[in-house]
Amino acid sequence: PNEDKWRFFGGFTEPSISDNDGDFLEMNAIRETKEESNLDVKDPEYVGSFRVDDWRYAGERDKIATALFVAKYNGGVPEPKDDIAKVKWFNLHHFRAESFLKDNLVNTHKPLMLKLLKKVK
Repeated sequence: PNEDKWRFFGGFTEPSISDNDGDFLEMNAIRETKEESNLDVKDPEYVGSFRVDDWRYAGERDKIATALFVAKYNGGVPEPKDDIAKVKWFNLHHFRAESFLKDNLVNTHKPLMLKLLKKVK
């Protein structure tokens, strides 16, 4: 809410959520996507990890580390949930244009998008 640009879904991990294969972060990414957007995803694939200078931790010693995944859409109708104001589909490749990236994505998520674009070529 109250932002004029888009960002990736995100949230904190819950230690009790994992499967027997050790897919702790992957299972939490699936859960967070559902919580934030009402979308079901499957087969999350690790893209990279980043330190994000989140405004909620400005001036704090603690910072946020983000793990980014790409996943397959498995159903659900996009609907803003939790602390999300809007959900919108984008053509990922539009973000290859610097002007589109700058006009549509919050600055703190730009490194995540650039890493994702390298992965999906």
